[in-house]
Amino acid sequence: MVWQPHLKNGRMLGFDTRLKRWTAVIDIPGHGKEFCFSGSGNGLGRCGSEYRGIRYYSMRIYNGGDIGIGGHPSYYVNGLLGFDPNRRKFDILRLVTGDQYHQTEFTLPSGNALFFHSTNVRKRDGSFDKGLNDAEGEVSIW
Repeated sequence: MVWQPHLKNGRMLGFDTRLKRWTAVIDIPGHGKEFCFSGSGNGLGRCGSEYRGIRYYSMRIYNGGDIGIGGHPSYYVNGLLGFDPNRRKFDILRLVTGDQYHQTEFTLPSGNALFFHSTNVRKRDGSFDKGLNDAEGEVSIW
């Protein structure tokens, strides 16, 4: 079974290579509530990054316009969506940052490690600068 994300619609589609047809659909939990779009997040034009059999996707509150979930400007979420194709299970990994907000966009598997790029976009007064994606902030690699 090969899994293809249909991430803007919140589903993973399973393609049976032996039967040569789509045979499974799994809804992505949290889609439409916590995020509306999951992106490639690897900067290489492929959809997701794979590390130790788990595929990781960046998440945004983007829903097709400049304004996302809850009327906020579209931004990347402080976490990553993980999909285990063997168990057919999802997990959302969150970066615990205290009073900071590290939106996570890019991932890069390399050797025995998976690197995540995050930018702290919360200002000292608790507000967010500009439209989040344009904000300047502290960068972390984790």
